[in-house]
Amino acid sequence: MKVVDVRALFDHMLWVRFDTGEEKVFDCKPMLMLDAFRPLRNPTLFKQAAVVDGSASWLDGAARIYASFLYDNGI
Repeated sequence: MKVVDVRALFDHMLWVRFDTGEEKVFDCKPMLMLDAFRPLRNPTLFKQAAVVDGSASWLDGAARIYASFLYDNGI
């Protein structure tokens, strides 16, 4: 399974569409405590979410959330 589209939403939420056609919303706030994701507390940086190699990614891949994690933990 791969992420094919991602959009940053309000309050550090992430909308994700998968190659299965399914869509989910993922709450990134708990991830912001981790060192790699700490810069994403800045809303301007968070809005730069992009799809890279089938994952949600920021900061040229320095912060990445894999499709399976987004799928399993999204609603």
